[in-house]
Amino acid sequence: MQDLQCQENAITNNEQLWSFNKYEKKFQNQIQNQSLRIEGNKHLKSLEFIRFCQITKLELENCKNVILKLESQIIKSLNIIDCEISSIKDLQLENLEVLTIKNCYKIESKSLVFEIVKFKYLKELTLCNCVIDISPLSLTSLKHLYLHGCELSCFAALRLYNLEKLKLINNTGVEITSLQFFTALTSLALYSGDFVSVDALRPLTKLQNLYINNKQIVYLQPLMEMKDLSDLSATNNYIIDIELMQQHPNFKNFDLRHQKQPKQQQITEANIQRAINAPITTLKLMQHQKLQYNIQRNKFTEYIQKQYDRHSTFIARVATILYQMNNAEVDQ
Repeated sequence: MQDLQCQENAITNNEQLWSFNKYEKKFQNQIQNQSLRIEGNKHLKSLEFIRFCQITKLELENCKNVILKLESQIIKSLNIIDCEISSIKDLQLENLEVLTIKNCYKIESKSLVFEIVKFKYLKELTLCNCVIDISPLSLTSLKHLYLHGCELSCFAALRLYNLEKLKLINNTGVEITSLQFFTALTSLALYSGDFVSVDALRPLTKLQNLYINNKQIVYLQPLMEMKDLSDLSATNNYIIDIELMQQHPNFKNFDLRHQKQPKQQQITEANIQRAINAPITTLKLMQHQKLQYNIQRNKFTEYIQKQYDRHSTFIARVATILYQMNNAEVDQ
């Protein structure tokens, strides 16, 4: 399904495209069974024409004068970005599954969640730069929730027992202890909050993908209880042990770039050598360094790139170890 964009198929900042009454039939013919993207149009006010079209995905971006009043039974995805709207109460979208609201600073935050819960089939929700009490959100159908730059209140009271994917970026009001109730999560991304421990994540036994970046975490041992965990990104932390790679039965991909611990507490060469024998597929140690491990051949098949961090003697030591291993295999 291709987005209709630019002057030919989408509604843009061209003064000569409007009024809509004149072009209504033309657009109806063009967007049958299509998605429609309307960007930067200051003339757009009414969305009435859309209910006569077979649109399943609608994106409104930088539409300053749009009146968000729309009724449709077939629209399943709606993105509202940089629009000067104050409410979504007049949206009657019975079968909406995906909703994104980004940078709509005039929206009434107190009523926003109550207006969202009417979408009973909603599966994916993205909110960016909102001030919101999210605790009333009780959609049983919701599977994916992404919150970016939001000021959240009562997050600890949120109960979404069927949520599978949660992504939190630069939000305020989030406590790591409140995440223990999301027991169905298979993917969790935390890019906000001063978390120093992963102990509170122990109840999330179904996690397969975990991203805990820019924190103050030192030890990963509590993650051993997550038997399904296969991918872990833990960049910009203070991690000093990587035994998780050796002991975890399903561990495959590990991103350990840019650790901030002092030299005397850095991950040791011995730890790296033990990790080489672990059943991992990918180990990342810095931004331009990727180690590919081939389980069947029991050796690294791709040598690290020589773009070392000049401030890290640890990286240089790892490079030396792997270089010697590769040369030894060649000699044999």
